[in-house]
Amino acid sequence: PPNRSSHTSSRAVIMRGWLEKRGGGKSVFGGTAYKRRYFVMRGTNLNYFKKEEDTDKSGASLGSIPLVGNVRVKRVGITGREFTVYYEDNESARPYHLRTTTLEIAEEWIAAIREFAEEEV
Repeated sequence: PPNRSSHTSSRAVIMRGWLEKRGGGKSVFGGTAYKRRYFVMRGTNLNYFKKEEDTDKSGASLGSIPLVGNVRVKRVGITGREFTVYYEDNESARPYHLRTTTLEIAEEWIAAIREFAEEEV
């Protein structure tokens, strides 16, 4: 299960845990591949890593989802475990498709992202 902190400073970790992130590649069966990633929400960024121990290494983040500006979170799929974080700025719009192991974990992540995103549309 994810760990959630009550600290709200921009440096403090708000939430951390394992999620699956859908990538741009395809699986061997032709579907879009999900990869297990360790996510850390700190301030207005949601960073993801290949391994939990990489979170302490500088430059080890595989990517970052900004939680500022025009950010929306939408539950998708029939299981309730999948959700999409939509990030839009003046130049582009990008969806990040995420999946959890349980409905409860998905609800925790969605609530945390909505709470700490600077603006929700």
